[in-house]
Amino acid sequence: MMKTIANSLAVSSGRPLAILSTAVLGLALSGEAFAAGAGGVTGQGSSVSFSDVSSPGGMRMIIGAEENNDWAGAAVFFKRNDKGAWVQVKKVTEDLPVSTQFGKSVSMSGKGTLAVVGAPHASSNAGAAYLYKFSDNTWQRVTILTGKNVKGTAQQGESVFISYDGSTVFVGGKDDNDGIGAVWVYTLSGSEWKQQTKLVPKDAVVSGYDRPSFGYSISSSDTGDWVVIGGPGDNGGIGAAWVFQRKNGTWSQFGNKIVASGGTDYQGQGRSVAMNNTGKVFVVGAPYDNSGKGSATLFVRESTTAPFSEKKRFQPNSVSQDYEVPNFGYSVAISARAGMIVVGEPGTLVSTGNRGQVFSYSGQPDKDYTANPVVKANPCQVLGESVAVSQSADFLLAGAPGTPPGEPSRGGACFYSKDGNKWTIQGGVIAYKP
Repeated sequence: MMKTIANSLAVSSGRPLAILSTAVLGLALSGEAFAAGAGGVTGQGSSVSFSDVSSPGGMRMIIGAEENNDWAGAAVFFKRNDKGAWVQVKKVTEDLPVSTQFGKSVSMSGKGTLAVVGAPHASSNAGAAYLYKFSDNTWQRVTILTGKNVKGTAQQGESVFISYDGSTVFVGGKDDNDGIGAVWVYTLSGSEWKQQTKLVPKDAVVSGYDRPSFGYSISSSDTGDWVVIGGPGDNGGIGAAWVFQRKNGTWSQFGNKIVASGGTDYQGQGRSVAMNNTGKVFVVGAPYDNSGKGSATLFVRESTTAPFSEKKRFQPNSVSQDYEVPNFGYSVAISARAGMIVVGEPGTLVSTGNRGQVFSYSGQPDKDYTANPVVKANPCQVLGESVAVSQSADFLLAGAPGTPPGEPSRGGACFYSKDGNKWTIQGGVIAYKP
């Protein structure tokens, strides 16, 4: 799977996303893909995910639309054809009631054969995650995942993540246990997906009205044996990230929670997280750091037993042209070998009517990173609310729920290919059309 956050990225991750149930065919025109059957505000692009370049049958993508149909939510599957255009395959809504926010989070496996979608306000805020499989040339729902040992209205599905190999599904519920939060882990047992465990932090800090919100963001290694989980409300909003490891089917927290040094009191560390394929490197976004300018920090471990250490802090000197703030770190993504770090900054007004930009950095954790030219809004707006990057670091997907500017904004995403050290847009806005 492409490393995103909520996104998850993943893949992760703020505004939401969605998925599919009723088939609707779309068209690819002049490099643009528009999903059919939606009108008005949809929130498309608040979360995105796509499969590997080498996926059997070609690359596949999910774009969520949490605001669709009065926040009932939706999500759309796309496929890239042999001409490089993204064609809509299916739209799913699950016929859920308003305010469910189906699709607030989405994630797709590396081969593009499995996808999971979060619906945090399903069943009176208990939440759920919907698992889909690509079979017989279409997407079909496999099961609905709801965790055991839930404490209160957990809002399961606030974040979701499926490992690159498709073996493990993670579902975050940030409001479990009065806002401490939890993550449920599922694996395939025979022909059924079953809960393997429920992850909770051992050192979360509740401070005043702020709750840790552990499970707000999730990202794992390719095999799912390592996972990083964000909790942006921990310790009065400073935020933190936690790493868990699976050995012989048993999960345990790996060391203490991880908090980046420096920054301001209210940072929101862990609003976004992204882990590389081996689980040795991850990046944590803190979009509220420094009065909303934001930051992102890279952490690395040198061996299986060594603790993670802080390697690099990314913090460009972005200044919005109006009274809003940049929120650098609102979304993050990382390539397989950590050779590419991607950071979304959706709040910056880069020019009149154009909001949002995406930063990327090329390098290696044991050396240094060099900034690539910034990808700026236009045609996509509120660009960078979600991001995903291919394992090879050759392709970039950025969600943009504010496209086009003004109301109603149906949202969408923009897809880029690497050309030297620059990102070149492929076609136009990818979205389903009103």
